[in-house]
This record gives sequence, C-alpha cells and structure tokens, in this order.
Amino acid sequence: METMITAWKEDLARQGKTEQQIEIVAQEQQASASQLQEYLDQEEAELVSLKRMGARFELVSQANGATLHTKALILLAIQFAISRLPSLFGFPVTDASLPYYLLNVSFLVFPFMAIYLSRNWNKQILIYLGALALLCLVVNLQQANKAVVKETTFILSSLHLPLLGILSLVMFQTPQTFSQKLSRHLRFIGEAGLLTFLLCCATFVVMMLSVTLFETIGIRIEDGVAQFLVTSILPLLPLLAVHLVTVKGRKLGQLTRLLASLFLPVFTAVMLIFLAFMVLEGTAVKEDRTLLLAIDLLLALLLLMILYATDLLEEEQNSRFWRMMVLVSSITALVLDCVALAAIGTRLLSYGVSANRLAVLAENLLLFANLVALVVTLGRRRSTARIQAVFLCIYAAWFSCVILFFPIIF
Repeated sequence: METMITAWKEDLARQGKTEQQIEIVAQEQQASASQLQEYLDQEEAELVSLKRMGARFELVSQANGATLHTKALILLAIQFAISRLPSLFGFPVTDASLPYYLLNVSFLVFPFMAIYLSRNWNKQILIYLGALALLCLVVNLQQANKAVVKETTFILSSLHLPLLGILSLVMFQTPQTFSQKLSRHLRFIGEAGLLTFLLCCATFVVMMLSVTLFETIGIRIEDGVAQFLVTSILPLLPLLAVHLVTVKGRKLGQLTRLLASLFLPVFTAVMLIFLAFMVLEGTAVKEDRTLLLAIDLLLALLLLMILYATDLLEEEQNSRFWRMMVLVSSITALVLDCVALAAIGTRLLSYGVSANRLAVLAENLLLFANLVALVVTLGRRRSTARIQAVFLCIYAAWFSCVILFFPIIF
C-alpha cells in the first residue's frame, strides 16, 4: 500500500502540484481513510480514499497480457500474409499499381486494428467489418478508371480514408458517455500515432543500414527492400503500436504527456514566427499552392496537438501557465487558419470551383469553427469534451462525403 501511495504522490508531482499542495492532499486522503476504517478494512479504506482523491488504478493480469500478445501475433501474421498475396500471384506493386495500393492500404490496416480492439466476435465487430467491406467495394468501383496521380478525387479518397478509419475506431472504446469515449479515443490515437511514427523512423534506419552494408560488398538491394518495406512492413506498424499502447499504456502515456508539454510551446512559437515573417515579407499565399498545402498540414498537426493538450489540461494539468499555453496555441492556429481561408477564397474566385478547392475550403471552415469553439470554451474555463465530440462527428461525416460523393460529383 505504501508503494501505491508513493506512486500516487509522484503522479501528483507530474501534474504540477507543489510539495505543499501534495502534503495537503495527502492529509485529506488520510483523514478520509480514517473515517472509512469504521466500515472497511484498513487496506480497503486506503484504496477507497485514494480513489476519492483522484488516484487512477490499472488492473494488471499476466494471463490477459499473454492472450493479447498471442492475439496480436496472429493478427500481424495474417496481415503480413495478405499483404504478400499480390506479389506471390505475380502482381507486384509497380508505378502503375502504386496508386491503387495507396487507395486500399486503409482496408488492410483498420480491419485488423478493429479486431484487436474488439473484445470478442460480437455484432459490433461484424457490422464494422461488413461496412468496411462495402466501403472498399464502392470506393474501388468509383475509382476503377482513375488510377492516375493527377486525378483529384482519387487523391482525395486516398487521403480521407485513413482519417475516417481513425475516427471510426472510437466505437471500440470502453462503454462510457459519447463525449468521454471520444476524449479517451483522442488520447489513445495520439499515443498510438506517436509510437507508429517512432516505429517508422526505426524501420527506415534499419533499412538504410542494411542497404549501406550490402552496398559495401557490391550488392544493390534498395529497390527490393523499399518495396517490401512499403507494402508489407509499414502496414503492420499501426497495429503493433496499438498493441504496445494497450499493454504498456501507462509508461507510453507518460512519454506522450512529456512530449506534449515540450513541443506544444515550441510549435506555437514557430507558428508565431512564421506568421510574423510572412507579414513582413508580404508573401502571397494564394499564389503558392505548395505553401498553402504546407499551412493546411501544419494546421492539422497543430489542432491535434491542441486537442491532446486540452485533454491533458482537463484530466491532469491544472496550472495557469498550461491553460494559457493551450489558449495561445488555439489563437495562433485560428489566425493561421484565417490566412489559409483568405487564400483559398481568392483562388476560388480566380480559378473557379474544383474538387480539391472545395474540399480544402470546407475543411478549413471546419477547422475555423472548431478553433473558435475551443478558444471560447477555454476562455470561459469550461470543459471542451462535449463540443469536441460534436466536431469529430462532423469531421467523420465530411470525410465520408468526400470519399463517397466527390467521385460522383466531379
């Protein structure tokens, strides 16, 4: 029990509480435990009092851990085997077929993630897999004659399918209120996304070392290794990351909290400097599509960081500095989104409506509304969970619209 209390105090320290505040909270916990000892055993009273003071517990089961390891290994093996089927039957990924592979890679990744996250084979997972199969059929029929890199709706579908897949996995979160499920899912995806990125970096490092080693003895393997890596290894990494987050969630959660605390201020400062230089240099965003695309990508990344930091603010961080940091980041993103919206509006008036311009305009408008809602809610010191749940549902609906209806309209 002493070990548990020590871990609880360490967690309070990570949340930014001073030693004096921790001592006050500990005294309240002891007083609560003393009152509960009239009705409960000492250890039970300690546990209940810790729970009342906000302590978080994790149930650890070695048998369950072994089952999860087995389940993950089986799913990874099946996913790897499916990814190798085209090459085994004489249809390797080439420049001509690569766009179709990118279009369908989501249907290789998300079914296995859903099966892993699902507790058992129930009606929910069967409906999810059936919906994915139907979506796969519809998308491929729509894009059957559009496997050209310059085809706008093909590219839009390839980009929006992973986003829709990420949001769709929320249905496998622990049963809670809808806003709580989305908040929990946002944190889970943030941790899994960070770990996937780190695994990708490690994989590319191993690939480069292997290529370099073989080149020293006169053997060139880069083409074969690169294709094998892209088609058979990288699709496994999201599921591997989800498994590691599930098994080692507490330790990885500490890492992501640390990175969020470090990089949100740095990223916000970079955005403010970028805006200042853009104004001073008089850069015309509307004339540079690459710059506009870069701004949209930065906005999406900054929004994800803000949402994750907002969740931390409500769950763990109570300091005034952290609240102000999240608010300043949200305002910075809002100003950057206004610049992007002005550029997109100018391009629409100058060049007319296209699938790409309409998709970018709608998504920037959604980002603008989302950021305004975040700024207002944070300024009023209210919880953002409910309003963010609404916006995530709107995002999912828009992604579905782009995937299903844009190929028909355009």
